[in-house]
Amino acid sequence: EAQYRLARRTCGFAARNFLANGISCILDDAVFPDRPVVGLGGWKRHVGPGLLPVVLLPGLEVVLERNAARSGNRRLGDEEVARIHGRMAGWYGSG
Repeated sequence: EAQYRLARRTCGFAARNFLANGISCILDDAVFPDRPVVGLGGWKRHVGPGLLPVVLLPGLEVVLERNAARSGNRRLGDEEVARIHGRMAGWYGSG
């Protein structure tokens, strides 16, 4: 978790600098709505008011298909993919 916090702080600092100089940027992350340590709050804190969250959450079938195309340690078991996808379901209907 310490490594994750440092990465988030570093990326947030860079994003804040980009935004302050009129340059937009995209931060790509898996943000769990039910786990504050890896939730949206940290990004809001580090990036600041310029943060505009956009949630891209494909259906489980699509996620399983993408995972099946992976190899080695990048491929997760179908059960693990379904569990992670289920934890992201809190984003549905979030606006």
